[in-house]
Amino acid sequence: MLGKISQYIQENKNYAINLTKTLVSIPTINPPGENYKKIADILRKELHDLKFKAENITVPPKFLKQYGIDPSLERICVLGEWYVNSKSWLHITGHYDVVPAGNDWNFKPFVPIEEKGKIYGRGTEDMKGTIVSYLLALKSLKAIGIKPKFNIQASFVPDEETGGRTGFNWLLENHFIKAHIGISEGYSKNFVAIGNKGIIWAKIVVKGKPAHASRPRNGINAFEISTRISSDLLNLSKKIAKRKTKYPTEKKVDKFATMVIGGKAESGQKVNVVSDTSYFTVDRRILPEENVKKILDEITGIVKKYEKIYPESKIDFVIDTCDKPTLKMPSIYLTKKFSSSIKTVFKKEAKYGILAGGTDLRFLLKKNIPCFGYSASGGGCWHSKDEFVYIQNILDTSKVVASFIYKL
Repeated sequence: MLGKISQYIQENKNYAINLTKTLVSIPTINPPGENYKKIADILRKELHDLKFKAENITVPPKFLKQYGIDPSLERICVLGEWYVNSKSWLHITGHYDVVPAGNDWNFKPFVPIEEKGKIYGRGTEDMKGTIVSYLLALKSLKAIGIKPKFNIQASFVPDEETGGRTGFNWLLENHFIKAHIGISEGYSKNFVAIGNKGIIWAKIVVKGKPAHASRPRNGINAFEISTRISSDLLNLSKKIAKRKTKYPTEKKVDKFATMVIGGKAESGQKVNVVSDTSYFTVDRRILPEENVKKILDEITGIVKKYEKIYPESKIDFVIDTCDKPTLKMPSIYLTKKFSSSIKTVFKKEAKYGILAGGTDLRFLLKKNIPCFGYSASGGGCWHSKDEFVYIQNILDTSKVVASFIYKL
C-alpha cells in the first residue's frame, strides 16, 4: 500500500507544481493582509473536491479591532473535516499569509517560475509548497481508498506571520479546532520539529520634543535617545548570542538565543525638525533554558536607564507578543510511526529537535497536544529574496505525511 501511495504522489507531480504556482501567484502579503478571500476560496474548493466537509470561517471584525487590524481586510480561516467515526483527531494546519517580498529579487516574487527542479516565489517554502504537500497527501489517501484510523481536520489560516492570534489561535480558542495530534510547518527531510523557541515581539517608543533644527537645544531629540538605547541593546545581543540550548536543532547556528532590533523603525517628520517621536522593534527568540521574566528585565533595565538620563522624554516598551518556548516529545507510538514514514521515504533515521522560529503549532503545544513540525524544503530561504521550494521535496513531504496517516 505504501508503494501505491508513493506512486500516486509521484504521478501527480504536475498537480503539485500547478497548485503551488497558483497559490504563490496570489500575493497574500501580511501586513496588511491582502487577497485572503481569493486564496481561501481556492483552498476550500480543494478540500471540497476531496469530499471533506469544508467551510470558510471569518474572524469577527470586533476581534480584529483589538489588534489594530482594519476590519475591511477580512481574516478568513478554511476548515475541513474527514470524519471516520473515530474518537481521535489528527489536525493538519498551514498558514497562507506571506511576509512582504522586499527588494533585489532575480525573479518576480509573485510570478512563480519553475527552474531546475525548483519553484521560485514569495511563499514557496514558507509555506504554500507545504500546504500543497498536505493536500496531495490527503488526495492520495482518498484516491487509493485508504480510510484512516483517526478523523482528520485540516485548517488553512491567515496571520501566522503576525503572531497567529487572528488566525489559528482564534480558531483554537473559539473551539473550532479538534486535535489529539498536530502537524504543521517545521523542519524537512529526516529532521522533525517537536517544539519552538519562545518569542518576544516588542517596540521601544521614544517621545521627545520638536524644535527647529537650527536650534536643537530647544527640543529633545527622540532619535538620538533611541539610537543610544539601540546601541546598548546591540551590546546585550552579543551576550545573548553566547547562550546555547541543549536540545537538538537542524543547524548548529539555531542552538543559540537571538535578538534582532530594528526589523521596523521610524523617526521624525522632516529633515529640519528635531525628531519628537522615534521607535524601533525588538525580536527576541528564547531558548527553553531561559527565563522569560529575566529576559524582559534585561531589556527594561536598559529602558529605565535612559528614562533617568532623559527625564523630560517618555520611553515606552510595548510588548506585542510574548510566548514561552514550547516543547513536547510525542509518545513512543507516534514517534515510531513518524520515524518509520521518514525511513520509508528517505532511507534515513529521523531526528527530532526544536525549531528556531515560532509556528502556529505552539498554540497546540501550550495545550499539551503533541505535534510534528514538518515542511517541504527550499534550503531554509524563508523570508529572503529569491525564495524557492524543491519540487521533489514537496512530493517527498507529501509521501511522509500520507505514510504517517496510513500507519497510525
